[in-house]
Amino acid sequence: MPLGMLAIFLQTIVFAYFLPLYLQHKGGGNVVANSVKFSLIPGLTVYSVMMFATAAKFLIEPVGQFVMYGTVFQFL
Repeated sequence: MPLGMLAIFLQTIVFAYFLPLYLQHKGGGNVVANSVKFSLIPGLTVYSVMMFATAAKFLIEPVGQFVMYGTVFQFL
């Protein structure tokens, strides 16, 4: 659990650093909409690790159902 918390802490620092740079690059507009767009970048990375890498490492049956439930979880 400590390593998981460390990973979340480090990800938060990285995202907090890059979000203002991303918003500066966008040059205005709706900050909330631009922040949501930015969150898709790390979100898709985390999704791929949680769904596909996990399914590849462990014997999960049925895989399709695991991916479907995981996708709903990640979306929420």
